[in-house]
Amino acid sequence: MHARLRYMISPLALIDLAAILPFYLAFVIPADLRFLRLFRLITIFKIAHYSPALVTMGYVVRKQWRTVFGSLYILGVLLVVSSGFMYMLERNAQPEVFGSILDSMWWAMATLTTVGYGDVTPVTAGGRIVGSIVMVLGIGVFVLWTSIFAAGYMEEASRRNFVVTWNLVAKVPGFSVLDAERISDIVELLSPEIVPARYTIIRRGEVADAMYFVISGELEVDMPNDVYHVHDGQFFGARGLLEGGARRATVTTLTECQLLRLDKRNFTHLMEAEPGLREAIEAEGGSVLDSG
Repeated sequence: MHARLRYMISPLALIDLAAILPFYLAFVIPADLRFLRLFRLITIFKIAHYSPALVTMGYVVRKQWRTVFGSLYILGVLLVVSSGFMYMLERNAQPEVFGSILDSMWWAMATLTTVGYGDVTPVTAGGRIVGSIVMVLGIGVFVLWTSIFAAGYMEEASRRNFVVTWNLVAKVPGFSVLDAERISDIVELLSPEIVPARYTIIRRGEVADAMYFVISGELEVDMPNDVYHVHDGQFFGARGLLEGGARRATVTTLTECQLLRLDKRNFTHLMEAEPGLREAIEAEGGSVLDSG
């Protein structure tokens, strides 16, 4: 019961309520309430719940709110100062549009935001000089905002990708016994690959040159005596690197897959630096995850 009550006041539930409520109000209130149907458009906000990119951007805004507030403060100061200057310089030449500082703020906002509607423009020499300065400052303010959000988004996306990759590597037999710093070093050696469906990654008889970790997707491992499937969070191809011979299986993607590739050179260096990894992976030799 408490869980249901909490959901009733959650943002998603309130959005649904605002979307369907106008339909039922029409049966109760004897008035033309068709304009309330516009509230159905707010259901678009539910998309954010299912979009990782929008969720990440929301987290960036919450994390960088102090920086965003600082840039808004700078914009507010520039708005007031530029409005004051334009009022003093243009009030006599254009009293109808620069008759007060509040009237001047329309021009200042349009100029600082680089929109520049053109309905209000300075005509005096001093006003045009100030206007040119405000234009440049407006570009600088929005470059600042762009850099804040771009840097925050890339940082958060990189952090999440690193966490996913770190957890994936930590599950591999042998790697799980390493400390966090060593696993982080291994993560840096991995290169991402996106492979389309029905693509053969490994062919039986080829020389082993890499092992792979599966982030997403499904693959088919065709062994001489059996066929297996490999899914998210699993790996394949390590045994061929350990034995140093030809591949024993053919691995084909069934769906589009996101993989992480560890090249033979880096794999060899890891085996030399961490002798315990070889024993741990060889102990999993019978696992279908290590086929190939």
